[in-house]
Amino acid sequence: GMRRRVAYTKTTRQLIAERLAKDKRDAEAMLTRFREFLKLRHGNLVRAWRLELDPDGDGRLQFTEFCKACRAMGFQGNMKALWISLDDDDTGFVELRELDPEAVQLFDEFTQILRIFFVDLDTAWYSTLDLDGSGKCDVGEFQLACQELGFKKEKASSLLFRYLDTPGQGLVSIKEMKVLGLPRAASKDEALQFARDSGAKAILEFEIHLKTMFK
Repeated sequence: GMRRRVAYTKTTRQLIAERLAKDKRDAEAMLTRFREFLKLRHGNLVRAWRLELDPDGDGRLQFTEFCKACRAMGFQGNMKALWISLDDDDTGFVELRELDPEAVQLFDEFTQILRIFFVDLDTAWYSTLDLDGSGKCDVGEFQLACQELGFKKEKASSLLFRYLDTPGQGLVSIKEMKVLGLPRAASKDEALQFARDSGAKAILEFEIHLKTMFK
């Protein structure tokens, strides 16, 4: 004969688990939509972060700051769901690392190389990136500097340049490089002098270092 239907009532725990899973899916979908919105608006997430989400450059946002920035951009959606998806470590703050972890990893790797050879940002700038003293560095100069420093990950230097080029004018100045978090020199003259004294030496040391590594 026909099997009798068994009435099945979900437990409270199952209902809660289903609701949480749905909330998680909704939050992830909202985050994907938010990232696409920012890319359309600014070309990449780093530029969006620096220009509109964190213009004061303190590196992190509280929920109220975040909502205000989203409203100013005209982004509409479930802010609470978006925030939960971004603040996945539940610190009450959101950082660029949570919005674009791949970009931050690229920054970290580049900064690590600069730290090996230079005591501060200014010396690194005058030694490798602004050799003509113009105050600006274009993508060609930047890629050449990356090559000399051994930062040779495929397509990484052009991508890194786009992240640093906040104004989107195809040029980077030392102001944009501050995002790397390197210490600053006491004065420009001191940095220039140190760059003259140590720039060639640093490159030579790096070449020796590479030859040792890849024997």
